[in-house]
Amino acid sequence: MTDKISGSVMSIEEAIAYHLEYNFTVPFPTTHIPLLVPICIQAIKEVNDHNLKAEIPLPKGIKMVDNEGNKSDTVFAYEIVARCRLDQWLNKEWF
Repeated sequence: MTDKISGSVMSIEEAIAYHLEYNFTVPFPTTHIPLLVPICIQAIKEVNDHNLKAEIPLPKGIKMVDNEGNKSDTVFAYEIVARCRLDQWLNKEWF
């Protein structure tokens, strides 16, 4: 991702952190973003490698809550990509 103001290139970590903080009507808590960035990167890699149901462990203190209210310490890679809207980092074959 290129920073249009300075022309510099952001790392994937910086780009995802920016995305999580500024591209949601209700942003992710800023305290969670440093914990979520590596999980997002892992999920992108797994989905791009066709491992959609790879289980990714969540950091201590973060739980995934499904539609029925059940909490989990792990989440499928495709769920992270969907919930965090990470499709811009997926290989073009997914479109």
